Amino acid sequence: MDEDEEPLTSSTQITASADNSQRGLEADKTKRFCHITVEPVIFFMMLCYGLFIPLRLQYLTDRIAQDQFNITYSNRSKNDILCQENASDPHVIINKETEHAIQQQVLLWSLYLSVATSLPALFCTTMIGAHSDLVGRKVALIVPSIGFCVYAAVYLVVTLLEKDIAYLLIGHFALGVCGDFSLLLAGCFSYMADITTKKERAFRIILLDCLSFTAAGIAQIGVGYWIQASGFLYPYVFILACVTMTTMYVIFLVPDTHQRSSTSVIHARDAPRRILNLIQSNTHQRRLPLLIATIVMVIRVLVFFSLPSLTILYGMGDPFCWKPWMVGIFSAAQYVSGALGMIIGGKVLSKQLGDGSLIQVGLISSILCIVLTGAAKTNALLYAVPAVGLFRALSLPMLRTVMSKLVYPSEQGVMFACIGCLQSLTMVISPVTFNNIYYVTIRVNPGIVFFVMAGCLVVASLLTIILQVKKQESSFLLLQDPLTTSVNGNGRSLVTGRPRNNQGVPSKEG
Repeated sequence: MDEDEEPLTSSTQITASADNSQRGLEADKTKRFCHITVEPVIFFMMLCYGLFIPLRLQYLTDRIAQDQFNITYSNRSKNDILCQENASDPHVIINKETEHAIQQQVLLWSLYLSVATSLPALFCTTMIGAHSDLVGRKVALIVPSIGFCVYAAVYLVVTLLEKDIAYLLIGHFALGVCGDFSLLLAGCFSYMADITTKKERAFRIILLDCLSFTAAGIAQIGVGYWIQASGFLYPYVFILACVTMTTMYVIFLVPDTHQRSSTSVIHARDAPRRILNLIQSNTHQRRLPLLIATIVMVIRVLVFFSLPSLTILYGMGDPFCWKPWMVGIFSAAQYVSGALGMIIGGKVLSKQLGDGSLIQVGLISSILCIVLTGAAKTNALLYAVPAVGLFRALSLPMLRTVMSKLVYPSEQGVMFACIGCLQSLTMVISPVTFNNIYYVTIRVNPGIVFFVMAGCLVVASLLTIILQVKKQESSFLLLQDPLTTSVNGNGRSLVTGRPRNNQGVPSKEG
């Protein structure tokens, strides 16, 4: 069987000495896996995550406005004095200053909550994600799902009992200890890499990202009307019920792609050792393209982690003055257009362009839409952003695809765990960086932060040119896995202690 047509589960579990009957059993096993996948997990968790983004931001805004400024913030309209530009009225200056003060407090609390989640997630994502190569993928799916249940329960209790917003830190810390969304994504993408061939992997990974964008878009459509009609309580009830059902699905219905070993116990030293093993290996000069792809991904996550919340704050302020339902419609349009762009890119553009070129298309689209956001002065221009940024989401799944093709089957878990760890770290740095820029420049020009974001993506685009020139993602095939193959050699695996085999066979594509 050709490498491009063989799923990673087969590569991992079938040794060089296995006979044809064993290969047949593994092939049947792989077929069963392909029918039950992690798509429902991605969809429903992202549905809840998509609800949380506008809910959390608007809930913080309302609570801070009421508790500190005695203002019912969400009920203001276009004709409210906070949204008028009338220099002749002295009260406008006072109220604009109050609005800026509210937004600055929201930015600070958003930063506290992000740090409470992202810092503990660094350890958990790396440790569990890397060890999933040995003990199975389900652990990387179950742990963050339980964390989301606790997270949703804390928000529900705080909203129901009107507790101080400082209690929300408990839920965010619990979610971080369980790996946050980074570990869930690492588990889902590693799972997908296990059950797909190289030929179909790009589309299946794009499909996962497409489902996540679609779910988030669906969540945004009605959330604004839901908040206006019934407040924040019932959306949080729905979120808790949804994440609980998804957790039950993961525990009882999702099969694992690995046979769990009874002696496979998670040790704290295993993850760093496996990460070091991944970094040390430079088989077929893969280190440079892996490094470039990682840097591009970090820059991309750095920008897009803070972009949705800052865009919402930007739209809620003067001169746009968005109501909750307007926030929902804009956010829905953003996610739906992103999903549509991934479908078009994955099915149409991929026939004409390579992986590196598709990454470039996504970055250029992102730069254009962010620049338009910062330059927009009317709602019409701001609502044109989703159309301009149609392909902005394409770069992330293509980066994951390129990186998954550059590592051994037994390194998929540790590779995606490293990505998740870096994403968690980036989620700490992103609000610290961009929220502070917005905090400082809001009185001068709120759009400055978006131009800084666009500049960061220009750097990522230039680095991608190097990745396109190298074309390392299709230059070789790794037919022998050092975790499952023992041969004579000078180097030894840092994971197993056995001699490493870094020999590969040139790809037919090369």
